Amino acid sequence: MAFDLSLPSADSPLVRWAGVAGAGLALYLANAARRLPGPLVVFARDAAIATRLEEELAFFVGAQLPTFAFPDYETLPYDRFAPHPDIISQRLRTLARLPTLTRGIVISDLPTAWNDGPYPIPADLTRSKMRSNSCADTANA
Repeated sequence: MAFDLSLPSADSPLVRWAGVAGAGLALYLANAARRLPGPLVVFARDAAIATRLEEELAFFVGAQLPTFAFPDYETLPYDRFAPHPDIISQRLRTLARLPTLTRGIVISDLPTAWNDGPYPIPADLTRSKMRSNSCADTANA
């Protein structure tokens, strides 16, 4: 099977990779990151998929490209304890590296990325819509 690795461009800003199974998505992402002139940002459906992609990408890119994760705090808003210090340090390490990152891969899950921003998740971006339009969901449906 040949790689049909089309990347987003000005003419075609939306690219869909369908039928990617197992670690194939991580392999596609690794090859895309190698071909792109800048960093690749990957948003997974949830934290479990983001963690799995991070591990698989470490295998496919090795030391060729830096890979950074932006994990969730893993606490609830009403919890009386702080997130684990390792999680906070990993988030700070990733954020500190972003302004100077010229090549590499940044991985986060969509709820974490959206919750840390000033905008709420749009109501029409539901799990069923993500399942039908997302590469990560195509691989794990």
